[in-house]
Amino acid sequence: MLQKTVVRLMLMLTIVWSAACTGSTTTRPERASPGGAEAADLGFESITRPAAQHRVVRVSDGDTVTLVSDGVTHKARLSGIDAPEMSQDYGNAARDALAAMVRGKAVTFTDSGQDRYQRTLVHLYVDGIDVNLQLVRQGMAWQYRAYSNDPGLAAAEQEARANRRGLWAKPNPVPPWDWRRLR
Repeated sequence: MLQKTVVRLMLMLTIVWSAACTGSTTTRPERASPGGAEAADLGFESITRPAAQHRVVRVSDGDTVTLVSDGVTHKARLSGIDAPEMSQDYGNAARDALAAMVRGKAVTFTDSGQDRYQRTLVHLYVDGIDVNLQLVRQGMAWQYRAYSNDPGLAAAEQEARANRRGLWAKPNPVPPWDWRRLR
């Protein structure tokens, strides 16, 4: 609990310092998909900082990245989606799709707290494009319904499934949450 508080305090201080130094204010990006209530559901204020201050330096898998913001490294988990695990079918493809969209690029994000592994939960944007939504649309991730009721993600998943994109090309793909439970 104390560690979470310290991390959040450091993040907030970085935001305040950043805004003071740049003369800009914290803004909320327009969501590319309607109904994204995840941050509000968790009781966290969604925040973002100017894109030039965030850069993706590592893509671990299809839904986890490492961000550098103002010289501070943050491990981040894409919120609202769940990509195949690396040892699952399409695990490498999901990681590669995410890397192609974000690695080395300036990003903005909304922050909706932390998960149980102390990763910051984020909705990523590159040049205004909703990365989380694009991964689902490409068939590289599922909407993580246990944590998201975003109708935009649901529609993107349905579209990918209907068009047999990505992991939907195979019959009966196993969602990562089921795969993890069976391991």
